[in-house]
Amino acid sequence: MVGYDPADSETAESVRRTPIDDEGSYTDYLNEDGLEGARIGVYRDWVGPDDDEEDPDTIADAKAVETVFNEALDDLREGGATVVDPVDPPSWDFINEANVSSGDEFNRDINSYLDSLDDQDQPDTLEDIVDSELFAPEICYIRSREEVDVDALDENVDYLYGLSRRDDLQEFVLQTMAEHDLDAIVYPTLKQTPPTLDTNESWGSNAQLTPALEFPSMTVPAGFTAESDLPVGIEFFAREYQEEVLFELGYAYEQVSSKRRSPESFGSVEPEVEEWTPDVIESWNESQHKNRTAKRLGCDEDPPDLRTIGDGSESG
Repeated sequence: MVGYDPADSETAESVRRTPIDDEGSYTDYLNEDGLEGARIGVYRDWVGPDDDEEDPDTIADAKAVETVFNEALDDLREGGATVVDPVDPPSWDFINEANVSSGDEFNRDINSYLDSLDDQDQPDTLEDIVDSELFAPEICYIRSREEVDVDALDENVDYLYGLSRRDDLQEFVLQTMAEHDLDAIVYPTLKQTPPTLDTNESWGSNAQLTPALEFPSMTVPAGFTAESDLPVGIEFFAREYQEEVLFELGYAYEQVSSKRRSPESFGSVEPEVEEWTPDVIESWNESQHKNRTAKRLGCDEDPPDLRTIGDGSESG
């Protein structure tokens, strides 16, 4: 959170609650000793294979992630943190009931954003994007989001119930943190190793909690599995508007663990340019967008541009 945005009313809640208000920066919290004295809880129930899992490959894979995660906990201890293992997580049914941000609010907010763009060539609604079919097949669930009436959310009983459950979820988590005097809670970002590009699968994600909870979270590289050499992440989350806690803990953990590897398949994080002028930034952003879109859509050439939806240029 970087301060108040007049175009986004929800950011008003952040006023006087972030380092920006004191003319500071989140970089002020990149402290190598940030783990010293911290108390960090562990959602142990979210680690390792599910109790009812029967597939031996899935069990072995989840155990490989568990091994890396446990080593990450040792690194936290080495950095001076007290690890409280375990603490009780909310149930997934509870989380799903409270998760209104990825459904109802997603439709409303993306339509509001598209409507704010002063460009006749842009799609006007989520429905326009769905009708264009210019999205990766892996996110086909986007079609189901059309069904929400974004103009009637205030009268949508399911949505209003979800909001009340979100309040309950926040209270549950805050009570757990208070009882154990915790600064943050951790768990593996994924219970299993990430799928390969040719599978189009997604499994074992623990990252659904914080969108429903609306608390800040951060994933940091935790290492690689022994046999498959695939990455494992450790996710931290803290109380609302405590992003600085995450920067402090995450940075300190990264220094003590030294588990991050620079990707071999990509170039430098920063392109070699003499000066970051506005034109250079715009050109670089456009090239990155096209590269990512082409990869997701499986295009050998430049991907279709969403800005051409509705102007007739996408035909043929």
